[in-house]
Amino acid sequence: VIPVFADDDGPIRVLGGRLEGLAESRDTFSLGHLKDLDTLAAALIQEVNKVHSQGQGLCGLTDVTGTFSVFDADAALNSDAAGLALRPRNGSFQITVRNTTTGTGVTTTIPVDLDGIGADTTLASLAEAINASTDNLSASVTADRRLRITADNGYEVTFGEDSSNVLAALGINTFFTGAAANDIALNPVVASDATLLAAARSNLPGDGTNADALARVGTAPAASLNGRSIVDFYNFVAGKIAVNGNAARAGQQAADSILTSLQAQRESISGVSLDEEAIQLVKFERGFQGAARYVSVVNNLIDEMLGLLK
Repeated sequence: VIPVFADDDGPIRVLGGRLEGLAESRDTFSLGHLKDLDTLAAALIQEVNKVHSQGQGLCGLTDVTGTFSVFDADAALNSDAAGLALRPRNGSFQITVRNTTTGTGVTTTIPVDLDGIGADTTLASLAEAINASTDNLSASVTADRRLRITADNGYEVTFGEDSSNVLAALGINTFFTGAAANDIALNPVVASDATLLAAARSNLPGDGTNADALARVGTAPAASLNGRSIVDFYNFVAGKIAVNGNAARAGQQAADSILTSLQAQRESISGVSLDEEAIQLVKFERGFQGAARYVSVVNNLIDEMLGLLK
């Protein structure tokens, strides 16, 4: 934001002073730290969602809608036209449809073709592939271009083995919503039903495989952070803020010392000391009194001399 004149919105060139200092602090330091914070939050969202989307809770899902939409349902999911923050890659994922009465389930592998050869997978074609490959559930694209998967009555669905990251990219069975520090939040589906926290990777009692994987997310290398872990990047950001803060504090103290010195020099040259001026006034007064007495004595002597001459 550039300061402007109120009458004509003309830009104001700020070349110094408090306003320039505030602008530099905002543009050079604050915005840079906010960018790092957004990068950290985005990495946390993506890495946790990658793991959570491949797990399952104490029960399956009966109706799930992705939290992330695409710009174009007919664009390849890893393209700019799709606009996903986390770009899916060539791979596949598994869908398991389970009969809630009998407990039996059927697992189907859904391919995600994003190799750049031929027709790549789009949101629309992904929904079609799910419908063509699985029974007792339906997939569709919502009006706002999200993927929705609905199980038939008496069935539930779980996900796993996602080598394409498409589930996390579309927000299917994820832990976080949002894309940066200003909008990161817990997925309302999980927030409203803790049994959907994906701690397992199989439908076996006591399975905590996915919970263990979630616990390791913070120290695992993250592709979005160029191989750094989330914890390492956090320490880097915190350290940079501390260094910049100490440097700013030292700079302020140095500037204050220089300002105090310059003010003292100015006062020594042009400043007025009331005590010194009072002493000078007393000296001038005494001098005037002495001169007046001298003139009075001389005047008396002259009068006496003139009296003798008469």
